[in-house]
Amino acid sequence: MKKIFGTIIAFMLLGIYVYFIWIGLDIINCQVKHSCNPAASVQFNDSMAQALTVIQGLISALVISVLAKAEPQDSIISPLVESEMKLSAMMRNALKCMTWLYLITWVVMGFWVFLKGLYYPKAVPALTNLGQAWFGIAIASAYSYFGLRQASSATKKPIVT
Repeated sequence: MKKIFGTIIAFMLLGIYVYFIWIGLDIINCQVKHSCNPAASVQFNDSMAQALTVIQGLISALVISVLAKAEPQDSIISPLVESEMKLSAMMRNALKCMTWLYLITWVVMGFWVFLKGLYYPKAVPALTNLGQAWFGIAIASAYSYFGLRQASSATKKPIVT
């Protein structure tokens, strides 16, 4: 029950994250194309910016923890599935699908916001900041996944001079 509740909360946060990004991108598109009435559109307010920043941090922490547990030669979600050996095959597949959905959503939305922030940095400053923060976190996640780990003494090769 605890895992189901945690999963529901995680996907609610992901949904809010996508929703706020969608609103911000809609505002940018409205300003760029001048095809809508900016006064009639939703304004990206300070409360939305703060909530988006907090949710980005929570989602990024989850992504980094998943990537830090995985080994580059294995599947990203192997550690999650292996730690849940009591689950049925159907539940393991559901866990795999949900994890991939979460990771792909984080990557796609973050990259999209990063690019929009480069082209229109002043349109919605909260999205520009989010995109730049996402880029840094994505690099840190890649490092944690591909392993900037210290090699064990068994795998170290002696330096020959």
